[in-house]
Amino acid sequence: MGVYWLEIRACDPYNNNASAIINVTVVDTTSPAWDFTPITQTIEFGAGFSYDLNASDLSGIAHWWISDTANFSINGMGVVSNATTLSVGEYWLEIRACDPYNNYCTIVIKIIVQSSPTDGDGDDDTGPQDLTFPMENLLILIGIIGGVAAIGIVVVIMRRGRSATIV
Repeated sequence: MGVYWLEIRACDPYNNNASAIINVTVVDTTSPAWDFTPITQTIEFGAGFSYDLNASDLSGIAHWWISDTANFSINGMGVVSNATTLSVGEYWLEIRACDPYNNYCTIVIKIIVQSSPTDGDGDDDTGPQDLTFPMENLLILIGIIGGVAAIGIVVVIMRRGRSATIV
């Protein structure tokens, strides 16, 4: 990049000469490119967030930019992290990798903060289930067991009664 001064001379076989001094300006109009396309990220509530981004440019990456500096930060190496504890929900984040000549590549990604992790099978797991057994259910269970036991006792007594009269 820069301005280059050149002196150009032309001579013919008869010793006639012409010359001019010109400048050539080289500018960078090529944006950086993502080494891999950033994608949606999912984290568990309370976990720290860190996402390493990579972009390339012949002039180098001069700085990184993000749209949501209240919740996220990005360092000079392109690592995005949470700047605060993230609440459960979705965050949309625009990210730019900028070269020294104000060219940049940009992308918008979604960051999902879940109340619990998933096990990778595609469904929305809710984590450990509440295994407490309400008192009402216990009373119903005792009633059912008691009713079945009473019926069983009546059946046994009736069978014994029949077998005693046959003998």
